[in-house]
Amino acid sequence: PGIYVRAHGTLDDMWRHFRKFTRVQDESGKWYYFRFWEQGTLGALANAPAIDVRWINNLLRHRLFISLSEDGLALLIRTSESPNPERPVGRIVFSSEIRPLLRRQLQQQRRDEDIRLARAQLVQLGHVAPVSDEQLGQVRVWIMECGITKRDHLIEAMSCVAIGFTGAPDSWPVDVRLLLSDRTRGPGVRVWYLRKQVLGDRG
Repeated sequence: PGIYVRAHGTLDDMWRHFRKFTRVQDESGKWYYFRFWEQGTLGALANAPAIDVRWINNLLRHRLFISLSEDGLALLIRTSESPNPERPVGRIVFSSEIRPLLRRQLQQQRRDEDIRLARAQLVQLGHVAPVSDEQLGQVRVWIMECGITKRDHLIEAMSCVAIGFTGAPDSWPVDVRLLLSDRTRGPGVRVWYLRKQVLGDRG
C-alpha cells in the first residue's frame, strides 16, 4: 500500500513541488497530507515514546509518519497509529522535547486556518488580486502584535489590509498604523474603523 508518483522532473523538482503542494490524492479519492519537519523536531519525534506520538497524531487529526534517512540510503518509517492502540493509563505527561513541538504545530495549524478563513472572506468581498500565504501570514503577525488576536477581528483585519494595502506594515499609511496600534481603543473598534476606511460603502 502507498502512493507511487511518476514525474518527468528530478527528485529535487519533486521535493520543491511537495513543499508547495502539500497533499496528494490516491486513485480512490482519498487525500494524503505531507508535513515537513526541521531536523531537531524530527529527532525529538523519532525518539519520543509511542504514546506521545499517538496523542500528537490525534490532536493534529491526521496520521503522522516519521522518516529518518541514514547515509542517504536507509529510510525508516514509523506510523503513529496502531491496529489496537492502548488506552493511556493515568495522566499523560509530554517530555520537554515534545512540548515545544506540540506548541509549534498548534500555532502553525492556527495560522493555516486563519489564512484559509481570510482567503474565504477576500473571495466573499470580491477581491481578485493575488495575495500569497506569506503575505497574509506577515500581516497576521503584525496585527496580532497590535493586540488584535480574537479570531473574527483578526480575520477581518487581515482581509481589509490585504485589500487596501501592499508591502510591509511600515509602507502602509501612517494613520492606518496608528489606528491598528492604538490600544486605547478596543480591537473591535479598531477593526470597524479599518473596514470603513478600506471598504467604504461596502463596509
